[in-house]
Amino acid sequence: MGSGGEFLCLTCKRDEARQFSSKEGLEEHNNALHKKLKFKCVDCANRFKTKCELEAHVLEQREAKREARREAKREEARRRKHTD
Repeated sequence: MGSGGEFLCLTCKRDEARQFSSKEGLEEHNNALHKKLKFKCVDCANRFKTKCELEAHVLEQREAKREARREAKREEARRRKHTD
């Protein structure tokens, strides 16, 4: 961390390192530029090296959401059965 609470990219090959106002900004910069993580999930902002990795992540997240909805429906059915 640089002076004044600024976050610096020490990887950039410049006379002055790039400065960011937040840790998240620096991480986003590193992921996009230095780690070559070009594919970004629109739901959670995670980044991936390949489109295939992104697609697998999206499918995994989608299935997790479906399972959460199914579990919520099962729980609601249990509650209704209990109160009837």
